[in-house]
Amino acid sequence: MNYPDSILNRYADFFKIFYDFKGYINFFMLQDFIDSNENIKFSLPFDGFNRSALPENKDEYEIYMRNTINLIDKRNKRILNRLNITSLPPVY
Repeated sequence: MNYPDSILNRYADFFKIFYDFKGYINFFMLQDFIDSNENIKFSLPFDGFNRSALPENKDEYEIYMRNTINLIDKRNKRILNRLNITSLPPVY
């Protein structure tokens, strides 16, 4: 995926810490947010930054909500596995 150069250049010192994109993904345990080709899995259809990142109607909101919750659940499981915790107590 091609990211706007201005964004990458603006934060170049930060990104150098991780060596490359995969290092960033691994450090923050974001593997479920990318596909096998290291492309970002967006919660809504991606059109090259030409539209709002937010849902524009009820149907899009439901897609966005489902996809986002799924990704967060997967990341939470990855974090728990890293910590060798099988589950967390319920939050009230």
